[in-house]
Amino acid sequence: MRRQAALLSVLVGVALAVAVALTGRAPAGGLILAAVLVYAAVIRLVAPTARVGALAVRSRVLDVMVMVVLAAGLVVLSGTPNL
Repeated sequence: MRRQAALLSVLVGVALAVAVALTGRAPAGGLILAAVLVYAAVIRLVAPTARVGALAVRSRVLDVMVMVVLAAGLVVLSGTPNL
């Protein structure tokens, strides 16, 4: 269970983002999801691979880059008018 604590905290953040988006505030939900991705990227960057569990899919650098690019895309899309 300790190994999956990082993944569990990310999943709680995703659930929060979905709940906010379902209340009709999609841009806020997108921003929360972007923040969760940045949080996951930081965890993946600083924590050893054995501690991040399922967040470690590819190499550390590639995992972090993918999460940061996705977060940036969500920020841009969340700021787009008429979303």
